Amino acid sequence: MSAPRPALVCAALAGALLLVPRGAYPDAAKPDAEAPAPEASGKPDAAAAVDPSTLLVPKMEPPEPRQPTTDVNKLLRAELSMLEALDDLETNIIRRSSELTRLREQEKVVERDLGTMAERFTHLTERIDRARALTHRRLRAMIQLKRTEPYQVLFASGDYATFMRRVRAVQTLLASDKARVDAYRTQLADWRRARDDLERRRQNLVRTREAIEIMLQQLEWDREEKQALLDSVRERSPFQKKLSDEMNSVDEELQAKVAAMADRERPRLWMQETKGNLSMPIRNGRIVGGFGVRVHPKFGTRTVHRGIDVVPDKWDGKSPVEVRAIYWGYVAYVGRLRGLGTTVILDHTRGYMTLYAHLESASVEVGQKVKTGETIGLMGDSGSLTGKHLYMELRYEGKAEDPRPWIQ
Repeated sequence: MSAPRPALVCAALAGALLLVPRGAYPDAAKPDAEAPAPEASGKPDAAAAVDPSTLLVPKMEPPEPRQPTTDVNKLLRAELSMLEALDDLETNIIRRSSELTRLREQEKVVERDLGTMAERFTHLTERIDRARALTHRRLRAMIQLKRTEPYQVLFASGDYATFMRRVRAVQTLLASDKARVDAYRTQLADWRRARDDLERRRQNLVRTREAIEIMLQQLEWDREEKQALLDSVRERSPFQKKLSDEMNSVDEELQAKVAAMADRERPRLWMQETKGNLSMPIRNGRIVGGFGVRVHPKFGTRTVHRGIDVVPDKWDGKSPVEVRAIYWGYVAYVGRLRGLGTTVILDHTRGYMTLYAHLESASVEVGQKVKTGETIGLMGDSGSLTGKHLYMELRYEGKAEDPRPWIQ
């Protein structure tokens, strides 16, 4: 095989050099500039704690199917309590509603973040495609140069100085090509990490939406079961009888709890001097359930009530109804009680205490001093099997008294 002519060798060298884009190598090692992060809204919400860069949403397994309308029948077993079941259902509804709100906020954050990161990944893919095409061209040029022997470059040079310049040019070109290949490998590794990270973010969105669907299903079952329990108490005699027995046992627990809440160290008030002059705990309220023994009109079951049921005289059934303290006092308890739901207990000192139950929410804290007529919460149906109303008790030394003679 004859040696290539000097003109052909020079053309090969020139072709290899011309394949390098202007300014390509000085920027080869520079990291890609990141797109600007989305601006924070400064809105304080549940989504503020979600960090999409580290979030890893676990996969939720679907719950076992429930049959709410038939599951309530189990509550007739002696070892189970309807009041405790109702309390568990309401607690679950509150907890799951709060979790559903959090998941929906998380969905918004994750979805917005996924859109931003997918756009960045598209730009990164375009850059890696351009880098790949350039690297392939350079590799072809390097292969072409490797086929040229040193003596061929020497023979193609007019003198020794030209030969050395061409040798240095080839060496520089090969070093630049190596830098380009190394930079491409780094870019490719970054691209693969970005691809895996984008897939993680996609999975987070999928699993968040799956969790929302599961939470919605569980909430639906909870509400159906609560409604089934309410319907059973109204329409079925065994449920009404068991409820009556359980309500009669609540007073024994409550009497001991209320007595233990009294604080003899609190400054004395003068509630005993206001008998007959106190206002209703609900503005324009009327008593719909009296103190003492109540007989169910349909089933004839007898239940002892240590308090009164109060509702607004004129009410649309939807507007919030404020519950007020009937006299000055100290907040001794705020929380849930079996059979009473969300409850506030006020200590009026000298052995007098009042209890406000079935609240939708409480607006006071333990230890707080309240004045006559001050709002302590909103009327609701928590822990109630008979709908929205206020249940109020007045106790002296732990024992229940009829509140009606105290109210004007």
